[in-house]
Amino acid sequence: MPLSAISFFCEDVRKEFNGGETIVGLMSDNLTVEVPSVAPPTGHQPALPKICVYTRINFDMNSVPDRLAIVILLPDGKELGRNVIAKSVIDQAASEMGSNGLVGIKAELTIGNFVLIPGLFKVIVETSFGDYVSGILNVHT
Repeated sequence: MPLSAISFFCEDVRKEFNGGETIVGLMSDNLTVEVPSVAPPTGHQPALPKICVYTRINFDMNSVPDRLAIVILLPDGKELGRNVIAKSVIDQAASEMGSNGLVGIKAELTIGNFVLIPGLFKVIVETSFGDYVSGILNVHT
């Protein structure tokens, strides 16, 4: 397999002074939205102020992709957000690979006013090798 990827939905990804990250409010794969007993005003839907997707991508030095992008898809398949990873970032990660020949890239994507539509939100890692589902969030009532 030329590539592996995993994505997590969370409330925030904080940058640390040492260059690391802290994932805050890691969400489970299933998110239940409570339906209010009184109907909300027309057009009002439950939402989060923001949601972050934290993704780790690993690939073998002999299988460096030409392109990488992280994409969040709505339950109806339409694109909600995208983070294109620059080729220079891919090349830099490949040049810093470990002795085991494994290259790693971290990527994030933040969406403000995240409307909680029932259904499966998917995170797709698009590569020159094909597309990979790296995470899901199942929103239900």
